[in-house]
Amino acid sequence: MSQEPWVAVLVAAAVGIAAGATMVWWSDTGATGPCGSGGAGNPPLGSAPALGVPAEATAGGLHWYNFTVLGWGNAPPLDRITFSIRNATGAPVLPTGSSLVHVVSPSGGTLGTYDLGTSTWSAGSSASIASGDRIDVGPTPTNLSGDTFFLMVAPGGGADPCAPSFLGTISVSIP
Repeated sequence: MSQEPWVAVLVAAAVGIAAGATMVWWSDTGATGPCGSGGAGNPPLGSAPALGVPAEATAGGLHWYNFTVLGWGNAPPLDRITFSIRNATGAPVLPTGSSLVHVVSPSGGTLGTYDLGTSTWSAGSSASIASGDRIDVGPTPTNLSGDTFFLMVAPGGGADPCAPSFLGTISVSIP
């Protein structure tokens, strides 16, 4: 029996520990189908998605938090992704001032804008997130240090039998 899967798990654990407190639960939601392997007609997930430890900037009493998207191979469209922030007891935190989350490409273009207050995409919902993109929270006067940022992907696919229907959650502690 090959030990390669154990090596991958050990490397993933080491990267997660080095990157900070990051929890990833990820799954594809079906069996092999007509559009390739990966479940229910879905393309394979590729590498497991992750978010880097957030970079925080503070100026004039406002806070910005930037998360880099890491290791996302075959991502769903943004309209299948939701975000939330929770405090240490699990209660939702809604930043004051601006409750918007922006997904930004490496070149600096905004791919999508999500409103934490309404849990809806106000722009870019058909775009896909990819490795190297950035997720920006703020500016807000709310200091989110000690809270946890969540990225959740809902199952879906609608009428397209080959649309990804992955399901998962990524959580990152904000230092």
